[in-house]
Amino acid sequence: GDSEKKTFLQHPMYDAICEKLMEVGLSRGRIHYAMEHSGCSMDAESLMFWIFDSCPDDVPEDEPEPEPKAEDVKQENRTKIRRIPIRLRELFAQLQLLDASSVSTDKLTESFGWKPNDVRIQQDITELNRVLCDALSKSLEGTSVGNLVAKLYSGKLVNKLKCRKCEMERDREEVFEDLMLPVKGCDRLEDSFAEYVSKEVLEGNNQYFCENCDCKVDAERWTALRELPPILTVCLCRFNYDWQRGKRTK
Repeated sequence: GDSEKKTFLQHPMYDAICEKLMEVGLSRGRIHYAMEHSGCSMDAESLMFWIFDSCPDDVPEDEPEPEPKAEDVKQENRTKIRRIPIRLRELFAQLQLLDASSVSTDKLTESFGWKPNDVRIQQDITELNRVLCDALSKSLEGTSVGNLVAKLYSGKLVNKLKCRKCEMERDREEVFEDLMLPVKGCDRLEDSFAEYVSKEVLEGNNQYFCENCDCKVDAERWTALRELPPILTVCLCRFNYDWQRGKRTK
C-alpha cells in the first residue's frame, strides 16, 4: 500500500534507477508499478525485464510522482517504449546460454512492428537487416547512444564520372549501410569487390553529355569506397535483371 510505496520512493537508488529505466523509454508509472509488485530488488535490469515480460498493459503511464524534476518530465514525455534493444539482448543470451536446438524470434520481430502472420512469410534477408537496423536506430533516438547503429554500420562511397576528352571528374558521395556485391563470374569475395569498383566505359549510344565540352563524349563511370564502417555488411547479389525478357535471373 502507501507505506510500501513510500519505502521505495525513499530508497537511495530510486532517482538513479528511474533515470536509467526512463532512458530506454519506460514511463514512471510502469516503473512504480514494477517496484511495488514485481518482488524484484531495486535492480534496474531485473525491473526492466519484469516490465517487458509481466507488467499488465493497462498500467497507467502517468502515475503521480513526488516533485518531478525537469529532466524527469522531459524523459517521461517520451512515450515510445524501446523494446528492441532488450529483445535483441534476450535473443543473444538465449542463443548462448540455453541448451536448445532453436530459439524463437517472435518477441524480437513483434518489437519492430511485424505481426504474427508476417514472421511466416519468407523475407529477403537484406530487407530484414535494413528494417531491423532502422527500427533499432529509431528506438535509440534521444539516448546517449542514439547514433550507435550509424556509427557501427554506416560508411561512405563516391560515385565517380570522368570525361575522357577533357578529363574532368564529377563526384557524388553517398552513405551506405550495406554493399550489394555481384557474384556472377566471381569465385572469391575479393573478385566481387574488384568487380564492384571496376570502371564502366560509356560510349556509342551510351555516351555521356559533358557540360564542360558541351557535347556527348566517351566517359568512365565507377564507384570508390571512401570510408568503411567498423562492421561492414556485405550482401551477395545473386540475381541479374534480364532487360530482354523483363525478369530477374538467378
